[in-house]
Amino acid sequence: MGVDVPLEGFDGKKIYVWVEAVSGYLSASKQWANQRGESWEKYWSKDGVKAYYIHGKDNIPFHTLVWPAILLGLKNLHLPDHIVSIEFLTLEGRKFSTSRNWAVWVPYLLERYEADSIRYFLIANGPENRDTDFSWREFIYSHNGE
Repeated sequence: MGVDVPLEGFDGKKIYVWVEAVSGYLSASKQWANQRGESWEKYWSKDGVKAYYIHGKDNIPFHTLVWPAILLGLKNLHLPDHIVSIEFLTLEGRKFSTSRNWAVWVPYLLERYEADSIRYFLIANGPENRDTDFSWREFIYSHNGE
């Protein structure tokens, strides 16, 4: 699946549905505004809007090159002001997968722990500068001991 990247040194690399995927930001905004009888344009204009894009490192080319190029092509739509790329966060050494039920479910956490405890742990252990692993043992230790 996907389209081969037509550049030397990118053998085996593919571009998947990212043109359509990032365009979903705009189409979802239009649908949301239409359902509420609002103007989507005010959220995408260059006046008075600050756009923050926060994503994992595997999405850097799509959010920094592909999506801004699409916005420039559409004319007069607001480009990202701040792009924050983080490293990967795994769960007990494995990639998160909601389809495989390998995730940290927010309702479960909030039923058992205070929101501030969760926020503290994620901020203190977030994957800002390196890949990070969410460990239940470490989370509970932090919750009970810090």
